[in-house]
Amino acid sequence: MSTTTDYVSSVSLLSTVDFCYRGYTKLHRKLFMIKFIKKIINHVKFFYKGVDIDSPKNVTIGENVYIGKNVNIRGRGGVVIGDNVVIAFNTIILSANHNYKTGIPFGDDYILKPTIIGKGCWIGAGVIILPGVTIGDNVVVGAGTIVNQDIPDNAIICNDTKIKIIKYRKNAQ
Repeated sequence: MSTTTDYVSSVSLLSTVDFCYRGYTKLHRKLFMIKFIKKIINHVKFFYKGVDIDSPKNVTIGENVYIGKNVNIRGRGGVVIGDNVVIAFNTIILSANHNYKTGIPFGDDYILKPTIIGKGCWIGAGVIILPGVTIGDNVVVGAGTIVNQDIPDNAIICNDTKIKIIKYRKNAQ
């Protein structure tokens, strides 16, 4: 059960959200944070501590959105979160991948794919949403699901949770 000290109101977001702006000065990072917070301040219902948003200028958050602890939003390719959405703790939302075609080690070249979460969605704990996915309106995504394709409106989804034994240990003690 969460206590009132576990979450912060959108007013105190400035000290809560970790904004990643590599190569920018501390002043520039603070200005980006203030601009982002002004953009979402009247929309987000709860925004828990430990939320990490990369490239917030590319992230759009609708009204009455709940974002749980340790949610990681990678906005480089663009992320849109609709109205009345619940995103549970430890969720990862991606919108970019390293460009694997340019060789290893990876550089600063990215494949950008916008990720969209429709209105009225419930994203369960520990969900990973991959770049380029569109989740329709009123979708429920079960805990631990890896979303790697578009999901139509009103769907309830989860990964197959059947356990498969792949081998046994030899006389483990």
